[in-house]
Amino acid sequence: MDFGGNSGNSWPPQRPPQPATSQQQQQPMILPKAPGGASAEPMNRPPPVNTSTDFVNKLFSMLEEPSSSHIVHWTAGGDSFVVVDPSEFTKTVLPRHFKHSNFASFVRQLNKYDFHKVRVNPTETSPYGENAWEFKHPDFQLHNREQLENIKRKTPAARKKENANGGSTAGPPSGTDREVIEHMQRDIESLKRSHQELENQLSRAIDSIDSLQRSASTREHYIKQLMDLLNQQQQQNSANTNNDPQPQQTPNFSPLIPPPPLLSSGPHDGAYMVLLGEDDEDSVRLCRKFLNQYGCDVDVANDGLEAVQRTQACRYDLVLIDSVLPSLDGASATELIRKKTNTHVPIIIMVSTEVDEEAYYKRGITGILRKPFKKDDLFHILDIYLKPPQNEEDARMKKARVF
Repeated sequence: MDFGGNSGNSWPPQRPPQPATSQQQQQPMILPKAPGGASAEPMNRPPPVNTSTDFVNKLFSMLEEPSSSHIVHWTAGGDSFVVVDPSEFTKTVLPRHFKHSNFASFVRQLNKYDFHKVRVNPTETSPYGENAWEFKHPDFQLHNREQLENIKRKTPAARKKENANGGSTAGPPSGTDREVIEHMQRDIESLKRSHQELENQLSRAIDSIDSLQRSASTREHYIKQLMDLLNQQQQQNSANTNNDPQPQQTPNFSPLIPPPPLLSSGPHDGAYMVLLGEDDEDSVRLCRKFLNQYGCDVDVANDGLEAVQRTQACRYDLVLIDSVLPSLDGASATELIRKKTNTHVPIIIMVSTEVDEEAYYKRGITGILRKPFKKDDLFHILDIYLKPPQNEEDARMKKARVF
């Protein structure tokens, strides 16, 4: 039976659909809650574009600092800037302005804001230096700060495709990244070379210190041994004088090795006896030649201690000694000669630099001969101190000390 035009077996009978009222059409759509209570966003909304210019403003302010202009500065045209020394920039400038203190990160950040490195022709040299990096953006200019608002961070590129294992497939490094890597590798190689050079210098310094310590120890040993022998000899001479029933005048010091008969003030067998204290072979050869031409027999001592020991064993008419000698310098050797051996022999010291003349005279130096000198200069001194004065002028010159 058909009631009210309905057919079929359903009960109660279904009402036909009613059109929505205007109030129902205006009601907002309630979105389902996302986990945590927040409303879920529509799935088709595009991601927001980052328009922050904080990095760009900091970059502009950094270039305004005059204290860093020798490291990073605007170019002459004002349409680009250059990092002259990336290493110094990373150490001193970058940490003051940005949270990252890595040059590679700084370059990547510039790339995100569409800055580009200015390429230099491989056949040319950058006017800012071999290691300089120049960057440019059409809206980043010295005299147009208002255009900084036009510099936006680029929209992130599409996400890297995930591989079958759930990871990501990274592409090859960009050209800028390769340059940063190459620059860092060059810095590492330079640091390695510097480190090796420092190690070599340290090794040489240690060797020099060891050599000086050994030389000083040997010198102290020789001086102590010499002083002990001199004191021992003086004590023996004093004992012999006290036991002599007929005391006679004796010298303050007798040499350890009995010397040959003392030479007179004039030449012995036609030759004067001269002690040459010099360690340089060329100087020894030249001085010996001049002295032989004058008519002198020459003994050579290659260090200060040997010179003192030779004056104990032999009486010399003159001592010609260099100011700088191994074991004992010329002035110290002169002091020992004056105190312990021959107190009247003329001692001429050869110097190559300016010296305190009065201090030298107080230590027993007779005269100073400046290097370099000629044969006539040496002959002049020999005439004064080896030959007796013939007149008042010769006597006056004998008192002269600097030649």
